[in-house]
Amino acid sequence: MQKAKETLELKGKNSKFSPINIYYPRDLIRKRVSYSFWSAIVSEMSKSIPIFEELVSNVYNIWGKMDEHRKFSTERQSIFELESLGLCLIEVEDKNKRNNYSVIEGCIRQSLNNPIK
Repeated sequence: MQKAKETLELKGKNSKFSPINIYYPRDLIRKRVSYSFWSAIVSEMSKSIPIFEELVSNVYNIWGKMDEHRKFSTERQSIFELESLGLCLIEVEDKNKRNNYSVIEGCIRQSLNNPIK
């Protein structure tokens, strides 16, 4: 098995998730149909879920349910789908950092909107 080029650590509420390893070059992954599929989902969900850990948790749960029900047909396709999803999440996180929006800021905003009573 080849060595992972990148790894996305999935942290937050659901620490049961293992890291997503990226084995192929980003340009090659972006040409996949699975990348288009996950990119649209992650892009839309990121608009309504500002906290990155929650976004990761939600889309990973979607992938997990699809995988449980064998929607990807083969284990290899399942891994390709997860790799595409991982790249989409990395790109969203990079975009958020470029826009000066950090996970910490999202947590602060959430706590300001939902004060402890």
